[in-house]
Amino acid sequence: MGNSSSASREVLQSLRASTSFSEDDINRLYARFKVLNVNNENGKLSREVLLEIPEFAVQPLVARVLSDSLAVTGGDGVSFEEFVKVLDVFSPSGSNAAKLDCAVWVCMAASDWVVVLFGVIDHDGDGLIGVEELAEIWKLMIHLPLTEEQLMTAAEQALTRGDHDEDGKWSRMEFEKALDSTDLLDKMTLTF
Repeated sequence: MGNSSSASREVLQSLRASTSFSEDDINRLYARFKVLNVNNENGKLSREVLLEIPEFAVQPLVARVLSDSLAVTGGDGVSFEEFVKVLDVFSPSGSNAAKLDCAVWVCMAASDWVVVLFGVIDHDGDGLIGVEELAEIWKLMIHLPLTEEQLMTAAEQALTRGDHDEDGKWSRMEFEKALDSTDLLDKMTLTF
């Protein structure tokens, strides 16, 4: 990509085919990527730089997705192509299919978006979602004036309703059933 003010023809064609962005959008994103990447010699944006982007700051789920993405890719940053794919998943013009197919996780070689999303919420990695993890993700995603106690109570009630084996946590199967009644796709949208 060098010093060019627009992405290479090959990169443009590839991203045009795999995202909802137009050629102009991709070139605009490339210009922004270059500005953000001015001090980085490896051509990738670090997690810290990404989280300084104001649009990412208003969507806390992005921080979780980026952390997991960087962990899988070795933690050395996000390339321009990965950057565009992350933005496509959170784009208002991104299709629901793209969100569900989770284009952002192409770079993580994950084929099942539910598995990836479950992993994002299952912060301790025990294979179950507990009340604290559910309350934490709700706190990040739902901006309501709730006290910590109210949030924990709501999370406990939700877990109880969806906890079919009555172990106090959601398994991945229980989580999938709970997703059927949420507005998850609306929460996976950024305006940038």
